[in-house]
Amino acid sequence: MSDIEFLEVAGVPVVVRPPANPSLPALLIVLWHGLGVPNSEEMLAETLRLEEVQARTAYFGLPLFGKRLAADGMEEVMRRQVEDYVL
Repeated sequence: MSDIEFLEVAGVPVVVRPPANPSLPALLIVLWHGLGVPNSEEMLAETLRLEEVQARTAYFGLPLFGKRLAADGMEEVMRRQVEDYVL
């Protein structure tokens, strides 16, 4: 679908899909990916397309994943988990 938008809101990457019928009223569904696959906003948007749903869908990227992945990649995520899982 060519109507997908790739935005950045307050430094957070967001993939937005339009509702099935853009001329009708639509709700907003907000989705965040988990730590496992799909582990990026783009992967989640591809996995859970929801194209038939009469809702605008917004797939937000979490810190340290997808476009916000640290320079050291998943090694940095694992290092932070070992250091302090809560933070």
